[in-house]
Amino acid sequence: MRLKNCKFIRIQSPVLLYLIGLLNINFDFFLMLQTQVKFIMVKGYSTQCKESLRQKKLINYFNSLIMDKYPLLQLIQVNQQFERNNDGKRIYNCIASDTINQQNVQIIGLSYKICKQNVKPIIAVQEWNYLEDQNYVYISKFKIKSLSEQIIGNPNRKERLRLDNYNQNHLIHYLKQEKQRNKEAKIQKEKEDIRLHRVYQPIRTLDDKSDRVYIKARIICKSDLKQSTKEHWNGQYFTIQIVDQEGDQIKGVFFNNLCDKYYDLLEIDVSYEFYNFQVKLNTFEDKNCNFEYGLIFKGRCQINKQDEDIPMKWSRIEEIQLKPIGSIINLLAYIAVECQNESGTGQKSFERRQLALRDNTGTILLNIWPPTLYRVQRFGNIFISIKNIIINKLNYLQLNSIDGTKFEVKVEKLSQINHFKSLYVNKDKLVLNNNSNSKENLIAAFYPFQKFEIEEQDIQENYDQLVKLEAVQQEIHQNQQSTQVKSKLRLNKIIMKNTRDQVKTDL
Repeated sequence: MRLKNCKFIRIQSPVLLYLIGLLNINFDFFLMLQTQVKFIMVKGYSTQCKESLRQKKLINYFNSLIMDKYPLLQLIQVNQQFERNNDGKRIYNCIASDTINQQNVQIIGLSYKICKQNVKPIIAVQEWNYLEDQNYVYISKFKIKSLSEQIIGNPNRKERLRLDNYNQNHLIHYLKQEKQRNKEAKIQKEKEDIRLHRVYQPIRTLDDKSDRVYIKARIICKSDLKQSTKEHWNGQYFTIQIVDQEGDQIKGVFFNNLCDKYYDLLEIDVSYEFYNFQVKLNTFEDKNCNFEYGLIFKGRCQINKQDEDIPMKWSRIEEIQLKPIGSIINLLAYIAVECQNESGTGQKSFERRQLALRDNTGTILLNIWPPTLYRVQRFGNIFISIKNIIINKLNYLQLNSIDGTKFEVKVEKLSQINHFKSLYVNKDKLVLNNNSNSKENLIAAFYPFQKFEIEEQDIQENYDQLVKLEAVQQEIHQNQQSTQVKSKLRLNKIIMKNTRDQVKTDL
């Protein structure tokens, strides 16, 4: 802020500083207006005056404020040859710019290192003289504000520099931008240093004694906003389920104001850094979840999006038995049987689709429920990758779909999964002899199957041969279908022509 008719004063008395400190006044500096002889406190960076506050701090601070009123120039060309004055100081011949005009200047005391560098420094001129007869400016005192690498403005006119005008907007704007850039770069560097030296705690080590720890995890499930029905508390909440790099999972819950802040911000399949949360024994109402601990996020929690995503892990069917009920997993398997039926009786019956999934380690049942059921068509007996399915146990271990479940059947994308090629080569061992999609066959899919070991030799070669063979078979099938379609079209044309001829005859 710039005020007219204003003088900066220096408080030279240590006694006055001490008295201000006793009053516990938070202040920066005082301004004395000539029109109104009184002090005005200006709010700024808060520092509490104590006995340790010395006169030198305030003097330096006032000097930095006074520096803002000096005119700014940019040295766009510096001659490295110099002369010496009577005091032995170096005098450099330069060309200076005020962003519009440029003029020759002589400057005293410029650093030799700056002259050697390929920079165009911006200086605040404190003392100068115009030498009209020689058409140059003599600068005897200055302060370097910035070391720019580019020329600011468009100084094409070779006229007198405007040293009486303090409002050189181009240079002031450039310095403000540079200050902001330096500030952002410093903050970014501090964040990067903190991130590089930060230690993330695995989810499996969390307990109710964990305090002020960082975890890095990917969100795999997010519930809808819900309203509490408890008598002693009425508010809204939502839950998330996260997985860390080691594959361990945990649930977290947000309440009230945090729902408005984070519900739209948090995205599924995106990695975040979580800090300042509470770890408590699991009190969630979900009966199908047996996690020992849960996370409670409160007002001061910090959640930051991470650029480095946590890699997605694909489970084998035999590994599902080792995971807790309620865990959300990703699975690659072969659909041995696909059956559409209903669950329940009467008004509480629900339509569902059941898949018997197989890999080389076992068979498991997947239930696809609405609304996921309405988004997918029938798959048939093919390989499929399924993201975000939940482990459930009702009489026996099984899998259920959730709102965030995603299916992929394209071979090009499935081939990016590590163990897909080995399963694809051994496809014959996963297919049922009776290939009917009935409920009886769905039950039979679990019994005749035996685990088998996969031989890693020549997998790539066998895989390429199978892909080529299936591509040829698919092309033949498409040609047959196109031939049938063409014959039907030809037959329809003949029928329509005969019909038109018959109508003409009747008329």
